[in-house]
Amino acid sequence: MRNTITIEDAVKTIARFWSVLSTIMILLFLFGEGLDPSRLTVNEWVGFLFFPLGLVLGLIISWKKEIFGGVVTIVSVTVFTIMMGINWFIFALGFPAVLFIIHAMIVKNKSEV
Repeated sequence: MRNTITIEDAVKTIARFWSVLSTIMILLFLFGEGLDPSRLTVNEWVGFLFFPLGLVLGLIISWKKEIFGGVVTIVSVTVFTIMMGINWFIFALGFPAVLFIIHAMIVKNKSEV
């Protein structure tokens, strides 16, 4: 039985917890605001593909494939930011992707040693 918490475990736990909170927050905004697809412009539809869909999809993928899911999330946040302008709240929602990638790198480095 292991009684110590490693950095690896802490980063993974924080990434997963934060990704669940981010997903819940995004779903609350989507369903709370009442999305009306007929009022979206083409530019807004493209933005919608990256945030929230790309961001949430990337976070879900990160639970199994950390690097791939992290990259999907980071690309989605980056493209959305380029299209719609900088929004620090979007960066905060997507930050678990960075933690998933860091966790994958820690695990990889441990296995190489």
